[in-house]
Amino acid sequence: MRRLFEVMILSVALLGLVLFFLTPPPGRQDGSALRGDRSRPAGGGAGSAAGTGEERPEKGLGPGEDAPPTAHRIQQRAGIGREERAPGRIPGEWIVRFASQADLEAFLARAAALGLVAVDRLDGLLAVRVRGSRAQLEAALAGSTGPFELAGNFRISAPDRPPPPPDVDVDSLQPFGDTAPEWLGADPACPGQGSGVTVAVLDTGIRPHPTLASARIRSLDLLGDQAAAAGDYAGHGSAIASLIAGSHPLAPGMAPQAEILDIRVLDANGVGDVFTLAKGITAAADAGAQIINLSLGGYGYPPVLQEAIRYASAQGALVVAAAGNDGGSAVLYPARSPEVVAVGAVDAKGAHVPYSNQGQDLDLVAPGFGVNAAWVEDQLVLFSGTSAATALVSGLAAVLLSRGQTDLTPEGLADLLVEISRDAGEPGRDDRFGAGIPALPPCPW
Repeated sequence: MRRLFEVMILSVALLGLVLFFLTPPPGRQDGSALRGDRSRPAGGGAGSAAGTGEERPEKGLGPGEDAPPTAHRIQQRAGIGREERAPGRIPGEWIVRFASQADLEAFLARAAALGLVAVDRLDGLLAVRVRGSRAQLEAALAGSTGPFELAGNFRISAPDRPPPPPDVDVDSLQPFGDTAPEWLGADPACPGQGSGVTVAVLDTGIRPHPTLASARIRSLDLLGDQAAAAGDYAGHGSAIASLIAGSHPLAPGMAPQAEILDIRVLDANGVGDVFTLAKGITAAADAGAQIINLSLGGYGYPPVLQEAIRYASAQGALVVAAAGNDGGSAVLYPARSPEVVAVGAVDAKGAHVPYSNQGQDLDLVAPGFGVNAAWVEDQLVLFSGTSAATALVSGLAAVLLSRGQTDLTPEGLADLLVEISRDAGEPGRDDRFGAGIPALPPCPW
């Protein structure tokens, strides 16, 4: 079994907590000192400096990609096997969306008769996840009289952490420890610490932890008992929740009074699939979440995920997602979506960290190196990566809403995050820092 972490105890016996420094070897995950990043083709033009009312630039889907279809534009597609070799594609699984409930039910009846397994369904988007052979799928679809939309199902995961580039001096990066919220302008003396705001955390699930002892948490498990309960990523969801709503002095969160809606879409190895993620996003929106935190990503972006994000936005939820840790030039999906705030990572000196993905679709950056966070078994860890940065931006957005910005639309909230950002890197917007680093204005505000 792959070993993700080498753990060295830094300090012991402080309110029963043990502070760990995690130095993961090459592998994948966030509870670490370094991660990877990735990026998009360069080309985002520089605009006016952040903090001057600059609006977020339009995001694209990349060269050669179709514009996301809306529910009323579902079309019959050819080429069932076109995506079968795409990175992250789950072999033998497809997602089919229909224009009507009747067409969906008729397809399911034909599929059952042919031995095609209906793994899951999302009635709100008239979508079904099926598993079987290509011949079975083609036969089941052959009887469809109405339009349908077909795509593969893809893996999604907590962002990977490749080894640091050989020309990067890791020792030059400065960790945050317990200072990340303060660095972003958080002030415990200010009113509006996320009160009245619900932040959905779609992740590996949240486990009891002293940093979250006073947090209000509701939970929904979309994986069930078949998902791995133990693994290297088991603490990832707890880490994210602690950065949003933690209240321990060694691991403070940005919005300790926010309510957390815990939706498990990743197993303890940090792995899930796009269909379940879409189901989690719609569930979060239906449950009243105003902010949806996605410290995860992947290469696949089927229409069902596009529609889930649009649905959440229409319901009033802002989606915030990790840019990814591949150290490249393309932001992960779903962060690349135009409706999503894509977040990269910086260290405590405000420097770009080498694993943080960059590109024209990057919106903001936030602390993502050596940030104190919860983990399993009452541990605290130095948590690094765009996952951490994403959680802190979600918490910051919750504080803005709790300070009286309740009439903001998701797009308006995203624009406000840009407006309060201080410029970083090259003057104006750039591919490494987006619009810059958001910072809460001093209260009263």
